[in-house]
Amino acid sequence: MTPFLSQRLQWRGDALWRYFFSLVLFFTVLQVGARLVVHLVFLRDDLNLAQALSAYFYGLRFDLRLSCIAAGIPLIAGALPGLGRWLHPLTGRWLGTAGSLAWFWPALGAMLLALWSLVVDGDVGNMAYWQQRLNVGVLFLLQDFKTNLGMVWDTYPVIWLSLLMLALAALGGWAVRRIALRAQAWNLRRRPPGVLQGPGHPLRSLLINTALVLVGLFLIHGRWSQYPLRWSDLVRLGHPPAEQLAINPVQNVVDTLAYRHPQFDRAATVAAYPRMAPWLRVSPADVQTLSYARTLPARAQPLIPADANIVIVIMESLSGYKTSLHGNRLDPTPVLKTLADQGWWFSRFGSAHPFTARGVYSIVTSRPDVAAGDTASRNPQAILHKSLIATWQGHQPYYFIGGSTSWANVRGLLTKAIPGIKIFEEENFKTPRVDVWGLSDRNLFYESLEVLNQHASERRTPFFALIQTAANHRPYTIPPDDTDFRRSELSDAEAMKHGFGGGNAELNAVRLMDHSVGKFLERARQAPWFDNTVFVFLGDHGTQGDVPGYMPAWMQAREISIIHTPLILYAPKLLKPQHFDTLGQQADLLPTLVDMSGQRASNRSMGRSLIDERPEPAGLFFNFQVGGLQYGWFDGRYFAKVSDPRSGDRRAGKGGVAPPPVQLFDLSQVSGHQVDIAARQPELVRRLGEHLEAYFQTARYSVMNP
Repeated sequence: MTPFLSQRLQWRGDALWRYFFSLVLFFTVLQVGARLVVHLVFLRDDLNLAQALSAYFYGLRFDLRLSCIAAGIPLIAGALPGLGRWLHPLTGRWLGTAGSLAWFWPALGAMLLALWSLVVDGDVGNMAYWQQRLNVGVLFLLQDFKTNLGMVWDTYPVIWLSLLMLALAALGGWAVRRIALRAQAWNLRRRPPGVLQGPGHPLRSLLINTALVLVGLFLIHGRWSQYPLRWSDLVRLGHPPAEQLAINPVQNVVDTLAYRHPQFDRAATVAAYPRMAPWLRVSPADVQTLSYARTLPARAQPLIPADANIVIVIMESLSGYKTSLHGNRLDPTPVLKTLADQGWWFSRFGSAHPFTARGVYSIVTSRPDVAAGDTASRNPQAILHKSLIATWQGHQPYYFIGGSTSWANVRGLLTKAIPGIKIFEEENFKTPRVDVWGLSDRNLFYESLEVLNQHASERRTPFFALIQTAANHRPYTIPPDDTDFRRSELSDAEAMKHGFGGGNAELNAVRLMDHSVGKFLERARQAPWFDNTVFVFLGDHGTQGDVPGYMPAWMQAREISIIHTPLILYAPKLLKPQHFDTLGQQADLLPTLVDMSGQRASNRSMGRSLIDERPEPAGLFFNFQVGGLQYGWFDGRYFAKVSDPRSGDRRAGKGGVAPPPVQLFDLSQVSGHQVDIAARQPELVRRLGEHLEAYFQTARYSVMNP
């Protein structure tokens, strides 16, 4: 090997990192400059200095992420074993500054800058037209390309913007080439050819390169946390114009790509309105405005005081058939069984979805999350609803979670939907985390009680708290500090026979969740606010499994077992024990609590009170977004279900797509969930099918229209 080649291979790592960070700096400066333009043109008068600096700080982190991803392409190519000597942006025999395809990296840089400038142009135009940063909604313009192209041509200086895009592309190509040449010249000055050097210490090189890789990955991750920096973190700014300024338009488009299909069909919603109007108690005359606003009447005799504290405990994966409430012979939840016996138990309650994020969304907004693609909490356009929790105006709202609300962008949902909410997550607690989900359930309960006790003693005002558990979730961690908990020693086969698909580990997780609830109430009973508090226990969703044969026949249908989860209201000083067989779901929870408290409230949601006389058909709605769109309606006996393999065409609003057939099952029969009786019950299929379709279309519209 020639001395020069030896030098080139020995030191190319140093030059490559210099090249990488120079590109990062160049791309970041451009993005900060674009943000400065948005600030000065659109938001100058909306931000004070502190707000602007905070917005730039968050925005810079988004910019660095995008810059590192773009600059990481040549970095990875140059570091590839074997291929690196050909693809290296500085010394590669093909793609280096003197290679046979030396134009490749500058051309790629020019192309990336052209695409970026196109997005920036669209972002500025979107701000000028809609006062919003660019998102995936721009793709909807392609559905009527000719008309929208004419609108853009007549509205914006297209020629000047095109020239600007070409200029930025040329600048990008020139800058990438210039940065490469300067990095190579720096390398040669530091280690001139023909001067032999020692190989250097391999451990030192390894440590330096490892540190640089970690720095790059940290900049891409964006924060010192389990979850990466997300748009929902911007709600920490607490000022909408600051949130707008901090957004990176490229990442905003990428983040909303899951919602690139239209999320509702207005024509179908209009058609559904006459059927849904009496069901939701709105005026049929509002069909053109599609208004679902109505005032919940105040109950003459409230069932609980208006100033009662509310504590909602959302329990992970609480399937009805895995609890003692429905006769599971392993008696996994004796505490919940006692609470159900001593409180209000709604035995035919459920979640509309088999996912936690969708369940939390439904509970908070009183709407089933039927967002196509990803969950609605991840869609910046679907989290602008005002929760009925705001009805309790004198209450301080809290949300406690052992992990992080960056998960599924729940922070953004909570902050937008519940004004004044105080969120406590793993970073706010003293207790260390036990696994990927954060604190153990018991410690989460204890930490939450400390906050609530402090609130009650210092502020002497009521509170509305939500506590989200996670123990009943893989990896089913049993915390070593919970010495009071006694594990089950059953075999996996025996546990699975009773519905626990995760074997004895899952059985113990359910038992631990129940045990933690008991510990929570044991301490809560000592608090002076306990007697004036309604505790609500429900699951975020159920789980699919082999339902034990001794369970009720209607639970044998798999889809129902996935969504069925009990609801318990426990307030021994306020509520006398009662069992309800009313069919209801998570969207009905807050309307029910409002009704119980005797308050008047404005309601725009899909929820209805579970204790009020309601227009039929009462039922459970479910919606799956896995393996194609599926949705169904269970009225207590019959189960109407739609499996729609053409859901993409329907979401896109393509004409000529016939509605999918409705399947019908009689769940009162032992094998009824296996036999489609739609052909034998045409009138029942029509009635349930029409209601199911109307509910589904209305729910889709409701999610996207606060």
